[in-house]
Amino acid sequence: MPTTNWPERDFVRTDFLANILVEAAEDGVGGWAMVHELYFKEWGGNLLWAFMELEEIDAEDSVPVMLDHIEQGIQDIINGNVQVPLSHRRTIAEASATNRLHKIDAELADCIVQVGLLGGLVYRWEVVEGTS
Repeated sequence: MPTTNWPERDFVRTDFLANILVEAAEDGVGGWAMVHELYFKEWGGNLLWAFMELEEIDAEDSVPVMLDHIEQGIQDIINGNVQVPLSHRRTIAEASATNRLHKIDAELADCIVQVGLLGGLVYRWEVVEGTS
């Protein structure tokens, strides 16, 4: 079972983070990485954890992307630790506050994964006017 450094999450937050992971795996990270596998663990109808095995295009080994990476990416974006378009920061903050995925599309999911896993926006992103 994957480990976590974050305080225990409720099922709603876990589901929200897992849905971002799925959005990134299905449509978001394809320009810079290949997803080998998605893993989920449920118990009693509730999602306990999820992660994906991801391999950067130029890398030889795959790495796990855990829910902790998703949470870290969200927090770094919201807290202004990385430069992203202000509209992205606002959308991610609103979605995070409500645990509602409907505002997180593939581009934002990719942004969250890159920040959480790589520490910043490395692929397919340009910092443009209106960022902070």
